[in-house]
Amino acid sequence: MSSQIIKPADTIVNGYFYTFIYKPVSYSSGSFVDSRPIIYCIGPSFTSKNNFRALNFNHLPMNVKKELLYKMIDDKEIDKVRAIFTEDELNSLVPGSKIAVREYSRTRIYQPKVIARGQIVSYILGNEKVSIFGVADKNSGINFYNNKDEKLDN
Repeated sequence: MSSQIIKPADTIVNGYFYTFIYKPVSYSSGSFVDSRPIIYCIGPSFTSKNNFRALNFNHLPMNVKKELLYKMIDDKEIDKVRAIFTEDELNSLVPGSKIAVREYSRTRIYQPKVIARGQIVSYILGNEKVSIFGVADKNSGINFYNNKDEKLDN
């Protein structure tokens, strides 16, 4: 990979870290939706060929993010090579982390970007997002949709 922290991705495959704009099929006005997830792709969906499963780091508290990332590095050197973890393997590294596993529709993803190998930890742990309370917070990356007409390019 180049020295870029993130770069455009043509496809999303297991064993890599990504960020993208995500617009779910439906959500109610005023609901909380993670519109810019930071994910580790686990693999294909069990139910739909258009979906994939991923662990969303934005749904984990900062201390759990750190613990999981460093254990992934210790176990399979994710900062150097593509490493494939199953949901159960991730959960065995940090019990309870599977609560952050989500299913994403490929048709609802915009501007996917792959996170460079040597930049994974700094990108995930240093990326400030808006918390579910609407305050800039490194502990959460959940963005608030005010209504379903919000632009995707923000």
